Amino acid sequence: MITQLFYEAYINLVASGHRAILAIIGITIGTASVIAMVNIGEMVEYKSLKKMNELGPDLLSISLLRQLGSGNASNEGLDNDKIKSISDNINGHRGLVPIINIANTVEWHGCLHPHQIVGTTRAMMEIAKLELYNGRFISKLDGYEPFVVVGSAVFSKTSSDCLRSPIKIDDTIQIGSSLFTVIGILQPKPENYMLSVNTNESLFISVDAAKRISSNPSIYKVVTRVNNIEQLNIIGDMVASAIRKILPSFTVQVMTPNQIIEAIHQQSHSFTILLGAIGGISLIVGGIGIMNIMMVSVVERRREIGLRLAIGARRRDIAWLFLMEAIILSMAGGVAGFGLGMVVSFIFGRISDIEFIVSGISIPLGLFVSLVVGIFFGYYPASRAARLDPVQALHNE
Repeated sequence: MITQLFYEAYINLVASGHRAILAIIGITIGTASVIAMVNIGEMVEYKSLKKMNELGPDLLSISLLRQLGSGNASNEGLDNDKIKSISDNINGHRGLVPIINIANTVEWHGCLHPHQIVGTTRAMMEIAKLELYNGRFISKLDGYEPFVVVGSAVFSKTSSDCLRSPIKIDDTIQIGSSLFTVIGILQPKPENYMLSVNTNESLFISVDAAKRISSNPSIYKVVTRVNNIEQLNIIGDMVASAIRKILPSFTVQVMTPNQIIEAIHQQSHSFTILLGAIGGISLIVGGIGIMNIMMVSVVERRREIGLRLAIGARRRDIAWLFLMEAIILSMAGGVAGFGLGMVVSFIFGRISDIEFIVSGISIPLGLFVSLVVGIFFGYYPASRAARLDPVQALHNE
């Protein structure tokens, strides 16, 4: 029964010629839009999550924020001694590493540059997984010495008013009113959201040397890596509690990779829904095209419908015949649309340097959406064909 119904529907669509092809093209474009949008959203999320995993799920970041309405409490944050005391009293991590973001001018070869200046310690190399291209990183033996380590992209961009050669070891950089000597150059590194520091665009100096160029070299952010990921939240709470005891006038915020991953999931989910809704508009237009063609088919085949009913065909048989034609059109467009959507996703990945993946939801989504469109937009023409009066249909013909 179903095989015969499918065969008759297929023969009727072949006889309709270019109209069936146009309907399939409409559904193909609509389905491709939905599939491409959803798959691209999944690709972007996959890239973000992969980058987070590469940076390490064991990373812990603690920030200090000044409380509102805290009166005349000191604005000073942590210092090296306080950090060492907290670090020594809490086990299960690799040591607290300070990060001091310093606002000051950076001048090289007579030109000012908007690069970030970071005061930290040697342990930053292990925590941020930095690698040296040349030279060495800062150490505790440097003390107040004006030494600086530069990121891979520092002073790498040329401009028409300031021609430069690549930075080298022993070059001199002016930070504020002090001259610093370059002792190391870093390898390129993906940006780490947990550090709030773009290592490629930053200049690194020691915590003590930061006092040369900053009026308030206090520490408002520390980072570390834990030995056991299962204790990440516990250690974070312990460090935060210890800081609150020392600095009660500050709010302490603990950030873990799981929090960022959750935020990425939520943002990606909203992004995917939005893109899917935009692509769904094209799919609705394609569905309306199917309905239009089926309505025309009902009008043109009134005699056929009348004859079928006159010789004993049931009204539901007529309805199923036209509904099957609509489903075939939509499913054919759905299969073609899935392939086109994957091609669009692949091209987007190549252009945007994002790894191409096939979302697990893409295949069932493409087939399900196509089936729903065929049934929804084919139901009315099918029911209208089934309600025709055979005598009136043959008389009009």
